Amino acid sequence: MSATSSSFKHYILLGLGLTFFWLFSILFMLELDLRLLQIMTPSELGNVIYVLSAPLVFMWLAIGYLQIMDDYKKMQKELVILRQMFTDLKQRLDKMSD
Repeated sequence: MSATSSSFKHYILLGLGLTFFWLFSILFMLELDLRLLQIMTPSELGNVIYVLSAPLVFMWLAIGYLQIMDDYKKMQKELVILRQMFTDLKQRLDKMSD
């Protein structure tokens, strides 16, 4: 469950790639004309930022969930191994006490 695991890197690269794609798509749709943003009131500008960033927030939330599920599966495997070790140890101790 180290932060340098392969799946962690894949999730981060996927997230960064999709984030840059989203931001460049927004700039392309605005046709790099920022004059529209300059004439907006602060409230309108806040609404634009909110609407454009909401999909990114949801995507990073989903990536975090995927990472947690990956960590959960790894912990589950480790617990199965640990349980088997304790079962084996208990059997050995039972044999010794007989």
